[in-house]
Amino acid sequence: MTTTPTRKQTLARRATIRRTRPATVASAAARSPRPVAILVEHRDEVFARLESDLAEAGVAVLRAQFAFEAQKLWGRYRSELVVTNATLLDQSGWLLAAKMHLVDPWVRVWLYQPRTSPYDENMAKFLRIEQLLSYGGDLLRLSETMIRLMTATSNRSTRIV
Repeated sequence: MTTTPTRKQTLARRATIRRTRPATVASAAARSPRPVAILVEHRDEVFARLESDLAEAGVAVLRAQFAFEAQKLWGRYRSELVVTNATLLDQSGWLLAAKMHLVDPWVRVWLYQPRTSPYDENMAKFLRIEQLLSYGGDLLRLSETMIRLMTATSNRSTRIV
């Protein structure tokens, strides 16, 4: 005869499982002495390219496929830089930038998209987006621009990334 565990026993078991769960990639990256950036990208091939290039430049990357995941990661690890695609699956990168600045006005947000217009540039100023990157569909160009900007930022200040 099997007995059903009580609610208290079930909660105790869940707490034990959480404590013994192996470290995730995100927590390992956040504990890293390297600068940490949250990259919000839903396409696997784009993420893989940008992540490998940023890792070579010495940046630990946390991945978020959706805007709500980026907000959770930022709330947990307080990364100073959030790099996001302008078009995400659940909401736009523009809306994510606005939400991030509501929580922390000093968070650095970089937004990238294939083409930008004067309207996009004005909206980026209004939303306090630090960098609006137009890459024309060329991922190599995008990653080189990101690395150049990160290097320039780290050379002129002591802030991470």
